[in-house]
Amino acid sequence: MSQPHPAITRLLDAWRACDHEAYVGAFTQDFTSMDPYGGVKSFDGMREHISTLEAMWTDLDYEITQAASDGDVCAVSFTIHMTGKAEGLEGKRVSMPCMAFVTIENDKIKVWNELFDTGVLRKARKAAA
Repeated sequence: MSQPHPAITRLLDAWRACDHEAYVGAFTQDFTSMDPYGGVKSFDGMREHISTLEAMWTDLDYEITQAASDGDVCAVSFTIHMTGKAEGLEGKRVSMPCMAFVTIENDKIKVWNELFDTGVLRKARKAAA
């Protein structure tokens, strides 16, 4: 497995730590971030995103399973692990496979396009009920 671009690792480390400023700092000024729940194109939106994450989850962690790049275009496959704090998932440990296609510019993330199965969260809620 090749190693992910350091900008990707910095972003995931900031996510794990719920470090708002490091998370935002991983992106270029004109970034685009997309996932199955929608898109974010502003630093304030990114701060809101990580605040929401922090309110719902604890014990965040990740493991990278595959990474590839061609110049400044990268793909990374990873699994995130988190423990629920809200929405019927209190205390429930969830692991969710993810895939991101990333464009790097000047050692920062310009485009983050993340895919994951939202059904994992629905199944976890159902199992917790």
